[in-house]
Amino acid sequence: MAMESIRLSKATAESFQEILNVIQSISVNSQQISLSAKQQAVGVQQGVSAMNAINLGAREVASSVSQIRSAVQQLTESAQLLKDQV
Repeated sequence: MAMESIRLSKATAESFQEILNVIQSISVNSQQISLSAKQQAVGVQQGVSAMNAINLGAREVASSVSQIRSAVQQLTESAQLLKDQV
């Protein structure tokens, strides 16, 4: 009977050790998932920043094109006035 109790105690201790190992493994995996999620969030934020920069650049180009179009129109009108005067 005493031997059986010792054997059961050892088996229980081994089971608890296996449970502890699994819990530690889950903890490590959870930390890795958390780190990966943080890295992905940083990557997404960098993507958003890049898209905002591209959008700003596109707006600046559109504004420049509009200014050039206006200048060309003014030059065309000036040229027509000069032509009419000649």
